[in-house]
This record gives sequence, structure tokens and C-alpha cells, in this order.
Amino acid sequence: MKMQTFLKYKPQFATWDKEPMRTILFKMCKVVGANYYKINFSAERWFMKHTWTKEQEKDFQIWMADRIYKLPDWRKSFQLTKKRKKEAMKVAEDFTWNHGWKTYFG
Repeated sequence: MKMQTFLKYKPQFATWDKEPMRTILFKMCKVVGANYYKINFSAERWFMKHTWTKEQEKDFQIWMADRIYKLPDWRKSFQLTKKRKKEAMKVAEDFTWNHGWKTYFG
């Protein structure tokens, strides 16, 4: 079963092992203490193997949005033509919604 995506953009990178995706995934793993090198990112539900808190998720979104806002190559990867913080944050939120770890609400 293929997961439905709600992202409005179509990233230009073809694989999970290219920039900026490699940096994004490495940071996601670091946040939850997961080993980046032991996760099979081509598996269908790889993002369900770890959990983060709502605060960790929000901090990650802020970090990712900041990188998208500041780095032209990242904006290009997410097909953003203008340098706007609000759009960068929306991309980060959409990304974590579709590809982020499970969120713990306890």
C-alpha cells in the first residue's frame, strides 16, 4: 500500500541519499538518538520505527525551515522560488507530517 502524500511540492532529489535529504534525515536521527547508518530509508514505513515528542518535532521544524530559508540549494530542492520564512516553515511542517517520526503526546 502506497502512502498518500499531502505535500504540495515535489522534491527534485530522486533518492534519500542526496543533499539536502541526507542532512535532514541525519538530523532527524540525531534528535531521537537513532543510528542514521542502520535505518533503511527505502523501507515503506521507516519513519514509524522511532518516536519524538511534540517539542522535538517543533524544534526540528524550526531548524529545517531555517536551513530552507537560508540556503538557496535547499529552497530549490523544495521548489521554492522566493525566500520567505512562512513558506519554509510550511515545507518543514509538511515534511514532518509525511516523513517525521511518530509523535508522542504523553
